[in-house]
Amino acid sequence: MKYISKIFTFVMIGAMTLVGCSQNSEGGSSATTSKKDSPSAVVEKYIKYMQKGNFKDAVMLIKDADTYTAEEVEQMAGLFQALYADKKGVSSYEIVSETIAEDGQSATVLLNIKYGDGTSKDNDKNKVVLTDKGWRMTM
Repeated sequence: MKYISKIFTFVMIGAMTLVGCSQNSEGGSSATTSKKDSPSAVVEKYIKYMQKGNFKDAVMLIKDADTYTAEEVEQMAGLFQALYADKKGVSSYEIVSETIAEDGQSATVLLNIKYGDGTSKDNDKNKVVLTDKGWRMTM
C-alpha cells in the first residue's frame, strides 16, 4: 500500500506541471529536461503534466522511461490517471526544499501537497537523479 501511495504522490506531482506538450512525428513524448533544469523544476514539470492530464509525458520524466515499450508507457499512464482521479487531482503544492547530493548526481525534493479530495501530504520525498538526458524522477 505504501508503494501505491508513493506512485500516487509521484503521479500527483506530475499533474501540476504547466508545460505544454505535443507528440513528435513518431508518436513519442515531448517531455524533456536538461542538465540546466533544477531537480525542483523537473518535479514541478511532472506535477503540471499530471494536472493537465498529460500522463504519458509525466511517465517520460521517470528515469529509464525511454526504455519502456509503448505498451508499458500506456499502462503506467493509465495507472497514474486512475490514481489521480481517485484523489480528485492536486489542488495545490509547495516545494519545501531541494537537497542535491555532494556528488551532484541525485537530489531530494520535499513537497507539501493538497489533493482535491481534501487530503494532504506534508514533506513528501521525491528522489531525482541526473542522467545524460537531464534530471529524472525515480520511483
